[in-house]
Amino acid sequence: MILKAGAALIFALILAAPAAARADTSDEAGAENPWTMCAKATNHVERQEGIPRQLLRAISKAESGRFHAGKQIVMAWPWTVMAEGRGRYLETKADAIAEVQHLRKRGVRNIDVGCMQVNLQAHPGAFASLEDAFDPLTNVTYAASFLKTLAVEQGSWAKAAAYYHSQNPAQYSGYRSKVREIWAQDRERYLLALDQLRSQQAAALGLAGLIRVDAPLPAGTLAQADDTDPLLPLGRLGFRRAGPVRLHVSPDSQIAAR
Repeated sequence: MILKAGAALIFALILAAPAAARADTSDEAGAENPWTMCAKATNHVERQEGIPRQLLRAISKAESGRFHAGKQIVMAWPWTVMAEGRGRYLETKADAIAEVQHLRKRGVRNIDVGCMQVNLQAHPGAFASLEDAFDPLTNVTYAASFLKTLAVEQGSWAKAAAYYHSQNPAQYSGYRSKVREIWAQDRERYLLALDQLRSQQAAALGLAGLIRVDAPLPAGTLAQADDTDPLLPLGRLGFRRAGPVRLHVSPDSQIAAR
């Protein structure tokens, strides 16, 4: 009985370990925690679309970053609205939708919304509704398709990140540097988390070999550590061939038309 309990504990450690690579974004448990929504969405879409890990997250922080007093760090906020040169961090999705509706009633059209601050004027067909616009996964998915379009056109993730903000060098120069700095820091933390994850899994596998277990270890456990992620050299945003783009976006459009 003790051996089976020990084996169960090891299996639990192995199966739960992949979450360690995302632990830096956790606050309170629960899928409805707004502090983690953007990070979860960018993590998912980066994997799905073959975008360099942490790049979407870095852009989201540059676009909708809000200071978390408890953690003393900046985290992307899903209920962010930018208009008239001022950012607004609303407390709920309903509040964010109401804010956009109020702005539109006053005739304001140049409005950025959500985790990735998609501009509703430059991208009028991006979302079926404001409800979708403020859905973190929908918001990030559209932004990722636009970023990949730019990467294919420009041949560089660095240029794509710059053009995501603006195609005017006077406006994108500082923005690109900001994204690069955030990306390098987040990627370094990500790599450290993966190293820790691999060490924990290796230790668990070694311990499992010393005791008798009734079930085999899960296949491909260590492969879950994302060895195939397009992790790029620190300090530069290189180019990795972008895959198919989900949505057609006009080449001359831009997300943050400020």
